[in-house]
Amino acid sequence: MTTIINVKTINQLNGFSLKLLDLSVHFLGHVSLQDIPEHIPIQVSICLGDEWIDQLCPIVEALPADNMSESADDISPELFPFLPLPSQFDPYNGLEWQSLAKEIEHWLLQDLAFNMTHPGCYILIQELFWMAFVAVFPSFPYGQWPNWDLQILMDGDFILDWVADLDEPKPTPVPAIVRKSAWEQLKVAVDELL
Repeated sequence: MTTIINVKTINQLNGFSLKLLDLSVHFLGHVSLQDIPEHIPIQVSICLGDEWIDQLCPIVEALPADNMSESADDISPELFPFLPLPSQFDPYNGLEWQSLAKEIEHWLLQDLAFNMTHPGCYILIQELFWMAFVAVFPSFPYGQWPNWDLQILMDGDFILDWVADLDEPKPTPVPAIVRKSAWEQLKVAVDELL
């Protein structure tokens, strides 16, 4: 698999440098084996355009997800001010999901260092955002939907599963079914948290 990522530049006195790029790689699917290997080697390549090759040198470091995520003790309910949801929250009402999505989006964007100081919480809040966003716009990424702030990455199990196999035709989603599914997944995530 190959993808192109645009890395932001940082102005320097006599030119520019590139910001640090934190990269996450997810592996979807599973392998059925009796003898499970402890490690599976993968190859990661970084390619720069020819015009930058003599001036920039990428350094790749492996940071296993286990080392980057917080323990369950570090994920505090106080870091989720939009929870618990009101008892009258109607999971079949798109406007309620829209309000929740906006509230979560606001929380994700109010402290841009939050993903570094509380990575486990940030990942979970991002997952909850995508559940709410898809509940509001069940045909996403097709149809009409507003742009979300691109500082919120399209990352996490929920959204990656949602947009998997985009090339395959899918039936038009039924909003009530999508909202029920999002609600069930959100309840599981929130129950584990609270």
